[in-house]
Amino acid sequence: MLKKAAIAIALIAAASAAQAQSVSSFYAGADIGTSRLFGTDGVRKTSKGVFAGYQFNDFVGAEIGYTRYASDFSHTTVSALFSVPVDQFRPYIRLGQSYQKLKGVSGEDGRMGAVGVNYQYNKQVGVRFEIARPQSEFQNVNAAVHYSF
Repeated sequence: MLKKAAIAIALIAAASAAQAQSVSSFYAGADIGTSRLFGTDGVRKTSKGVFAGYQFNDFVGAEIGYTRYASDFSHTTVSALFSVPVDQFRPYIRLGQSYQKLKGVSGEDGRMGAVGVNYQYNKQVGVRFEIARPQSEFQNVNAAVHYSF
């Protein structure tokens, strides 16, 4: 009896893993937004970025990205993406590391966080809106379009 239960559990686990892997995919995209450095009287700058990632299953992914905020400031991020699918919408949080570079000054490592929502238009194309904090005194709000392979 125990042997049959173990086989049944193994088959269910294998089927679940296969189903979870069916949503996995590579994706790449570009974003545009506005950024604000706190303590600068609300001065806002346009941001432009690119990103690529891999969605392991419905809930977990990994992403790298590069964003340029002005001619003298940029950051590179490596992050984990945690999401919950709700029909075509997917609210998410991103947590990871960020490397900020100010022109003429050595770079600085730090933690980053973001919250957003993704809308999957079809199987390949999606759009997302995000509020990110690549460092404690800096905020970026952006809209992006991405393509899944």
